[in-house]
Amino acid sequence: MAAVNQISIIPVPEESEVNPGFFTLTPAVRIVADLPFRPIAEQWKQTLIPAAGLNLGISENPPSQGGYIRLELNPDLKELGKEGYLLEVTEKTVRLQACSKAGIFYGLVSVRQLLPVEIFSRSPVENITWKIPCLRIRDRPRFPWRGMHLPNL
Repeated sequence: MAAVNQISIIPVPEESEVNPGFFTLTPAVRIVADLPFRPIAEQWKQTLIPAAGLNLGISENPPSQGGYIRLELNPDLKELGKEGYLLEVTEKTVRLQACSKAGIFYGLVSVRQLLPVEIFSRSPVENITWKIPCLRIRDRPRFPWRGMHLPNL
């Protein structure tokens, strides 16, 4: 198992295992999402356009060829709570599972953080390979509040 500090996600995931290889985002990659997750998939895909220029397609079925990002409802992950998720990245797929829309949303926030930091640019970035390390993350919030909810002391 690789060390947690090999990936940079804030907050640090509860469990992570980095594996050899990368999933590369290209214009051919599709986001596979059932109807309830379409708005979240659309919102996330829009975050990739300014820097990467990637306008990924969204469908309900995996493509016959090429990589894809799969967003899945998994009721068996209830122990992770509404905001928890399981993320598995291989060289061919990104599989994000959660028991709620909130878990899918926060999982996609983590996926974006796994891309090169230039993904946060508001203008096009050239000469970057948009890749995500192969890994497995199981995460959930440690506290019932976010940092912005803490009172001023």
